[in-house]
Amino acid sequence: RRIRHSPQHPPIFPQHVFDTSKTDKTLRNVFAKKQSWATAPEESGATKEEQAIELLKGMTPEQIMAVISAINR
Repeated sequence: RRIRHSPQHPPIFPQHVFDTSKTDKTLRNVFAKKQSWATAPEESGATKEEQAIELLKGMTPEQIMAVISAINR
């Protein structure tokens, strides 16, 4: 049975390549704000994993996808 795609029924897995060009500036701003973590001594005892989790909590899904895309390059 063949499924026809229409505006009411878009394909389940659309062919989409994530474009990071729109989020690059935003990501630079986010990381600039959080860069103090990298240079500051760990006074709170937070691990790098905990710091990464806190950083991700403040990001939009689009920003997270941009980070993943940049890592996979």
